[in-house]
Amino acid sequence: MPSENLGVRKVEEVTKDITSLTNADNEPLSTWVGDSDIDVVDNATVVGHDDKTYLAKVDDQNEQVLVVSVADGSDPTATTDVGSITLRIEGRR
Repeated sequence: MPSENLGVRKVEEVTKDITSLTNADNEPLSTWVGDSDIDVVDNATVVGHDDKTYLAKVDDQNEQVLVVSVADGSDPTATTDVGSITLRIEGRR
């Protein structure tokens, strides 16, 4: 099988201040990817979050960043300020 050029692998950290959550319990992954030079995302991981009242994690299957309350596991409503979240995005251009 001939080799195939899959583009240049890139890794970037992108921080977004989520002062108004787009959806109840999540923010689209595109919020961060749109500010990167990556077109095809292979992996994304939360590496920083300044608001310790919420826990954030990437749901790569649904292309979103999930946010829950640390106190009771409840979902914040849309428009909630959940602080700055930094993602490490790996992929190709």
